[in-house]
Amino acid sequence: MQSLFPRMGAGLSLEVQGKDFMAEKKDRPLIQAGGLSVEEIKNAIVKSTAENRSLVESVLADDRVSEEGLADSLAAYARFPRVNLASANIDPEAVKLLSQEMARRYFCIPIRVEGRHVLVAMANPTDYRAMQEIEFTVGKPLKVLVCTRTEISDAIEKYYEPEDSLRAFTENLEDARDFKIVVGDGREGADVDLSEVRGQAELPPVIKVVNLIIQDAITQRATDIHVEPTLNDVQVRVRVDGVLRSLMQLPKWLANPVSSRLKVLARLDIAERRLPQDGRMKVQRENNTYDLRVSTLPTLFGEKAVLRILSSGTELPTLENVNLEPQDLKHLMRALTQPQGLILVTGPTGSGKSTTLYASLGYRKSPEVNIVTVEDPVEYQMMGLNQVQVNVKAGLTFAHCLRSILRQDPDVILVGEMRDLETIGTALLAAETGHLVFSTLHTLDAVETIQRIIAVFPPPEQKQIRLQLASTLKAVVSQRLVRKSDEVGRVPAVEVLISTAFVRDCIINPDKTRMIREAISAGTSQYGMQTFDQSLYDLYTQELITLDEALNNASNADDFRLRIQGIRSTADAAREEMQSAIDTFEGDRMRQR
Repeated sequence: MQSLFPRMGAGLSLEVQGKDFMAEKKDRPLIQAGGLSVEEIKNAIVKSTAENRSLVESVLADDRVSEEGLADSLAAYARFPRVNLASANIDPEAVKLLSQEMARRYFCIPIRVEGRHVLVAMANPTDYRAMQEIEFTVGKPLKVLVCTRTEISDAIEKYYEPEDSLRAFTENLEDARDFKIVVGDGREGADVDLSEVRGQAELPPVIKVVNLIIQDAITQRATDIHVEPTLNDVQVRVRVDGVLRSLMQLPKWLANPVSSRLKVLARLDIAERRLPQDGRMKVQRENNTYDLRVSTLPTLFGEKAVLRILSSGTELPTLENVNLEPQDLKHLMRALTQPQGLILVTGPTGSGKSTTLYASLGYRKSPEVNIVTVEDPVEYQMMGLNQVQVNVKAGLTFAHCLRSILRQDPDVILVGEMRDLETIGTALLAAETGHLVFSTLHTLDAVETIQRIIAVFPPPEQKQIRLQLASTLKAVVSQRLVRKSDEVGRVPAVEVLISTAFVRDCIINPDKTRMIREAISAGTSQYGMQTFDQSLYDLYTQELITLDEALNNASNADDFRLRIQGIRSTADAAREEMQSAIDTFEGDRMRQR
């Protein structure tokens, strides 16, 4: 018979190993704790043959030998690769090449077909007779990989009796109550039709696990769910109050079924595992509706899925519960009543920008005002607003929508995010021509916001953009969420920039733009501005946050610590110097009048 494994090693069993190879390995020490030397393997083969027992069973009867050690030893002895079967991607179609009875008899399982070969994992790579029978049964030459007996047993249970294994895993889990998932974005209005779904994604235990993951995340008020396959298992984590927490740990063999189930619900291509995909679904729980954005990403150990949870219920935010300081709230409301201009809310992802924006829209909403939004996604559904969902695949981008909205006679426009030159340019034009425009940027503070907008445009255009921005910008609210002192929930730290004559002068003149931060600090009492550090100081003195949390988020931790101790800092000196510059500027303006 032709050599079974010409590329994987010279020998298959003790009887066919060359004399020189055995002599070379004869005095080799143990491979690891719990392993065997070549001489011990030789003796074990002779002993198991005399006892009419399998080699693995005979060796493991000795408690001094571990399964891992035996697998490592046999792999080195037979010169076959060692594999961690729990992290391998086993093709169910390849498994069908071998009967369950034969897989159990020889402690083996097909992994996949590679060209004209079949990859087979075996616990005993010295059983030449078993290899011949397996090769004859599958009808292809074999490539052998070595793993432990337990790994083989687990794989057999998973792939030959998957429904029984899933049922055993989920039998102690409670069913999700008052809970329903709607396929895709819910606009079809139909529940999941399992008759249209095939494979493990439709098995009731898989459905149960996925439902419970989503339900538990919503119960904990999580904003994100992470389903992460690792080397040996699947970690499920949720982000609560900005911090990732472990939710549950799933067996490795649930990685593909859970991933497939999520992709079915989000209307993604269930067969595509090589490329990232994005989709959405809706969840209904206790009379509330949640919009879930699903993103998949192929990683080393399988597909990772992240679900962003967006509440689309009727509990809409108000300015009063955004947690702004009374003075900040007063000046923001004043900016909101302007007939035209640009109001920006900035901050990192998950900082509450959308909450502040929707609260602002709610403040302006009335039958006399035409409000149109363009968003990706629409996070809150509000009566009295015309909300447009971006659809990039169909060519409906932020810029395209915004150009069309300007022909719809709007009074107030919300642009979900200003991401590119065209969108920013159109938004500035809209703010100049009689519309009040709200939008967001992923910037950390007011100064960075202004610099980012200007930097998007080529240098020859930046002078004109500075003039446009100075004339249209009414306010910038930059926020980030900090952990409360009781570790339950988060509270926003807010920086507020109000457009004044001095701020507009700083925007127009490139040499002065960097002075805006000091202008905010100096304009706190006069114009209702506020720096992040001032906001953190107020939160700390109100005992809403800890000192460590304040210092971790302060722009200058040393100055912040000095202020708490009542010691004059460099920030105090800069603020006083800026106040003097502002007074001089205002004096010059008055004299010019």
